[in-house]
Amino acid sequence: QQLQTYAKNNQALSQIAETRQGSILPSSLDIRGRFDSTVKIAGNPFRPDRLKADFSVKAKSLEWRPYASYLEEVNRKLDRNPNRVLKAETAILEGGIDNGVLSIRPFILNSGDTKIRLSSVQIGEVDEQSGQLKIENLPVEAIQDFIPVPLTLAGQPLALTGKLNATISLSGPRNKPNFLGSATLVDGTLNGSAIQSANGSFNYIDGRVNFNNRIVVNSSEPIVVQGEFPADLPLPTGTVSSPDRSVKIAARLKDEGLALLNLLNQPIAWQGGKGQLNLDITQNDTTPLTLLGSLTLDGAQVKVQALPEPLTNVKGRILANLSGIQVEELRGEFSKGSIVAQGTLPLIGFSDPVLPEEIPPVTPSSDPLKIAVSKVTIPRKQPLTIALQKIAINLKGLYQGGVNGNLVVGGSVFSPRIGGNVSLTNGQVLLTDSPTTDLAAGGKTDGRVPFELSALNLTLGDNVRVVRAPILSFVARGNLVVNGTLDNPAPVGRIDLQAGQVNLFTTQFVLARGYRNFAEFRKELGLDPILDVRLLTSVPEVTRTRIPTNNITSEIAESINTANTIGGVQTVRIQARANGPASLLTENLELKSSPSRSNTEIVALLGGGFVNTLGRGNDATLGIANFAGSALLTNIQGTIGNALGLSEFRLFPTLIGNEKQKTSTLGLAAEVGIDLLRTKDGLPIISATIFRVLTVPNQNTQVGLRYRLNEQFLFRGLTDFAGDNRGVVEFETRF
Repeated sequence: QQLQTYAKNNQALSQIAETRQGSILPSSLDIRGRFDSTVKIAGNPFRPDRLKADFSVKAKSLEWRPYASYLEEVNRKLDRNPNRVLKAETAILEGGIDNGVLSIRPFILNSGDTKIRLSSVQIGEVDEQSGQLKIENLPVEAIQDFIPVPLTLAGQPLALTGKLNATISLSGPRNKPNFLGSATLVDGTLNGSAIQSANGSFNYIDGRVNFNNRIVVNSSEPIVVQGEFPADLPLPTGTVSSPDRSVKIAARLKDEGLALLNLLNQPIAWQGGKGQLNLDITQNDTTPLTLLGSLTLDGAQVKVQALPEPLTNVKGRILANLSGIQVEELRGEFSKGSIVAQGTLPLIGFSDPVLPEEIPPVTPSSDPLKIAVSKVTIPRKQPLTIALQKIAINLKGLYQGGVNGNLVVGGSVFSPRIGGNVSLTNGQVLLTDSPTTDLAAGGKTDGRVPFELSALNLTLGDNVRVVRAPILSFVARGNLVVNGTLDNPAPVGRIDLQAGQVNLFTTQFVLARGYRNFAEFRKELGLDPILDVRLLTSVPEVTRTRIPTNNITSEIAESINTANTIGGVQTVRIQARANGPASLLTENLELKSSPSRSNTEIVALLGGGFVNTLGRGNDATLGIANFAGSALLTNIQGTIGNALGLSEFRLFPTLIGNEKQKTSTLGLAAEVGIDLLRTKDGLPIISATIFRVLTVPNQNTQVGLRYRLNEQFLFRGLTDFAGDNRGVVEFETRF
């Protein structure tokens, strides 16, 4: 606003303000410094063509301001920007004019290590003009400041540094000058990578530019760029123009020279092997500007942005033009499997990725400008499809396991969208509390091409678990449709949970059989699904004899404890219902039991037994064993129980008494249970159990039957088939 106010009040400032740093051509001869000059003139003032003049100019602290300054706002104040000033420590210009011929002998400009020398120049009424410009140690950055044209390749910026040495010679008649030159870059870097060598030559003859350049960047294979194109040159006598308007530019990268592509921050990086990249730009009077390219790979190794490991032994060919790319059968090995790609993808836009039917061949030639013009026909093919065959992949924090299927790549080369059908097998889908936000959908990081998932259909096949360690692990089957990005996926769909368990401290819950447990993924919740599950577990309950809490009062304390305590023993079946986000599973649990117990009592049964047994002699030993055993045996119990289709399978430590020695030892017991009849809520009505102490030889196996009439009446039967037969009818009421 300040700048606009200044501009409105002062027309001169307004004109200055319109000049910006983006100007390319010099617009001023504003030269400043300390000068020592001598000029001698002789001849007839009435015959200017016969005038003779000699001049000698010496300057120090020279400044050339070829571009007008402009006003800008700095720290909320209006200030003047000088807009690119070229400085030199010393300058010498010597020459003369004789019969209309300008001679320079020489013009020398010095600035630090940089020296620019123009000598042997004759321009004017001569049959053959001449001159030579020699540049030594000119920083590339200074050229960029002088002519701020950004260097780019494939849409990516190129940071070029180094010192330029060049020689340019002038020859030819006045109305059709010719130039011949060569250039070398010393101590150069490209996007931070060292340039071992860079040299080239060029000429300008009859209005056309021809050039030939060779560059070696961090490799032994040179990058070759050759070409020719027309260039009109305006002169006082007229414009030099060539009738040949054709354009031919060729680039060749081979083997390790392909590492140049890594400087462009593209989603594919070269890591070694054999390959060749050919690029050709052509244009003539009958055809528009055309870009044709081919990439041939043979045993190459490349790193793909979306994959955790590189592709190895890659073989195949990719063709490209201004419409898009054509991937012929491209094969590579990846993580004990293979990847095969084939199809087309447009360069820009989101139209059907189909290339023109004709494209020149990619047979390399010793002279890249003399490629044969015969054509080959490429049939129209399907969109770019990538087949994944027996892949074992590890995407950190997302998935570990096998992958098969077909990916279909839509969108464009610089904005790909991945869809298709993929099957996951023998793996784990890893759930997180919240989605990762490193890459938002369609976002971009470190200049790389954004990678978007678009309606990717994921099928959870054989032996796929949904895991949130260490709380839950479910065997799942179903289908998900995934959008977003690989780092921030948004799955939508419902999968069935066929088996699995939830671990809560010392107790393990398993999925209730006969109920359709499922997880529903919603777009807004990311990788935090809504769970609708019913879980079951069994815990032993011991009701100890009531004793007074002290000698004064008659208050009675009731303790619910583990099976090692003296008293009545029974198994309590506990059911947990969960309906809500997986991240809030422990908060959404609704607990029920058979026989019925309060929430406080159920919680005590699930975890209080371990706490209550600490510090009580042998009871403390058993408590520690219970805790350690639950940690070690939880996965074993769940695996065996699910495999055998059991309602209950428990391995737990127990104390074994010795009546003769009046001692006890620690042993391991097992209990197997199966429900014969359940309520609609999944709690048992009739169930059978088998119990045995595994570490005691000659121990009889006990078989039990339990029938619950209602909450008050329970019938228990027990036999070891060796004379120990028991039958008990229990009545229980709580008040």
